[in-house]
Amino acid sequence: MAETAAAAGFDPKLVFIEDLQWDVDAAVFLDADGEPVHHIFKLYPWEWMVNEQFGGFLLQSRGTTQWVEPPWKLLLSNKQLLVVLWEFFPGHPNLLPAYADPAALAGRRYVRKPRLGREGANVSLHDADGAVVAEEDGPYGDEGFVFQERATFAPIPGKTAVIGSWVVGDSPAGIDLRETSGPITGDLAEFVPHFIEAGVEDGDRA
Repeated sequence: MAETAAAAGFDPKLVFIEDLQWDVDAAVFLDADGEPVHHIFKLYPWEWMVNEQFGGFLLQSRGTTQWVEPPWKLLLSNKQLLVVLWEFFPGHPNLLPAYADPAALAGRRYVRKPRLGREGANVSLHDADGAVVAEEDGPYGDEGFVFQERATFAPIPGKTAVIGSWVVGDSPAGIDLRETSGPITGDLAEFVPHFIEAGVEDGDRA
């Protein structure tokens, strides 16, 4: 990301999250050199940050520090959103049934996911009788779980493939493929990058 910013003409600086400081008088975050941080791309999860000591300064930094991703993305990273979407749009073809209680999925295969988990941690797969068929350990779960019907993946021998996509505004902007040998996509999944070339038809490919 720093290389991309530099290629765009910016002068990026790498900063450890523990080196960020808060200037009470100027109401702005500072880096380890005492320089104001006006724009910052972070890899540190929002759900960790808002519960830490300086998390209370985040609202005060509006107008002085622009965060990428912005704080409202915390809502999208909470898997309770899956339950809310299903409540608003039951039966939608782009959604899987999701509930706060596994009883609603009785007789169906389902996945239990921590609301704030990531990279497959604390995810468990259950058969139609509710028995665990696969699970991963991890530090999440105290925040609660959601229960979602299991999807059927495309049959790729020896692999489970998951597509990640990005949308800017209402336009598709990127895509990736993560592959793993097990049924749960974790932090050791293989990342398979590719690009879509405009103007090339399927019949033109070798």
